[in-house]
Amino acid sequence: MQGRLTTDQACSRHIRPKLKPLVAFLLTVTTLGCSPIGPSSDSSGRLVFFSQVETRNLQLFASNADGSGVERLVDDLADYTGPDWSPDGTQIVFASTRGGQANFDLYLMNADGSNARRIYGTEFAEFAPSWSPDGTRIAFQFETSPQSGWDIYTIKTDGTDLQRITDSAMEEELPDWSPGGRIAYEAGRGNAHDIFVVDADGTDRQQLTNNLGRVSGAPAWSPDGNQIAFNSTVHQTAETHTDRGEYEIYTMRSDGTSLTRHTHLSSPTRALRYPTGSPDGHTIVAFRRRIYVLNLVEGTTSEVETGRNARYPRFSPIP
Repeated sequence: MQGRLTTDQACSRHIRPKLKPLVAFLLTVTTLGCSPIGPSSDSSGRLVFFSQVETRNLQLFASNADGSGVERLVDDLADYTGPDWSPDGTQIVFASTRGGQANFDLYLMNADGSNARRIYGTEFAEFAPSWSPDGTRIAFQFETSPQSGWDIYTIKTDGTDLQRITDSAMEEELPDWSPGGRIAYEAGRGNAHDIFVVDADGTDRQQLTNNLGRVSGAPAWSPDGNQIAFNSTVHQTAETHTDRGEYEIYTMRSDGTSLTRHTHLSSPTRALRYPTGSPDGHTIVAFRRRIYVLNLVEGTTSEVETGRNARYPRFSPIP
């Protein structure tokens, strides 16, 4: 099938937590196979993520932000990936194979897992959805053929009005919509990828990083739109560079200045990737085999053991 994603590609996106509750939550993830279906009420915010279950497919789960109430939102034999919250926290957009095809299509569901419905699907793959700040559109990466590669598109939340935002010879992936309406994304070829931003109508495209053969990707905007977190191998020298990049977590200002490295933990088999920032802007969570909590205020990094389960966590924007 064209556009079929591997499990690692499917892993291709923040409260100021008290570490003990967060640890309790992440340890609970290792027993998700017996989690109940359905939601519970909560006023402290929600976290959505996907996890590999006993049948080895990827399913969606949610938790309270304090680590309590781990719940399974879906229970079938499909794969799920790339969840993102609506700006009001009432809905989740995601990519899934639940339509019965090998390729991923785009779906919406209520935050409690109910009323799941497909909004866009083709014979090709749609992936990595990101909700616009006004709640009216979804940005995503779309490969209409192996020859075309990935490009960024947007649609209305009812699946109409498809608009192409990027069109280049590069692979353009992992869009993230800023609070101000700009879209950040990763683009490149082979082992050379950089961060770009573009207006929602496809104009005013700007390149923010220039890594000269390294990779910067998976951009994630801060809540105020002033910073972008991302994973990068920009620190690797010619002597230490490998095809399996040792990704670390960086931030920069929205204009590409003030590059700051926050971690020194990776190896080719345990690279830190796909950062996501807390609603208060105080922490970044990143993962690869284990979850790491980066406290930007205190300048500390804490490792949380999760086995191989929880992936791509996203916090609700509504606390």
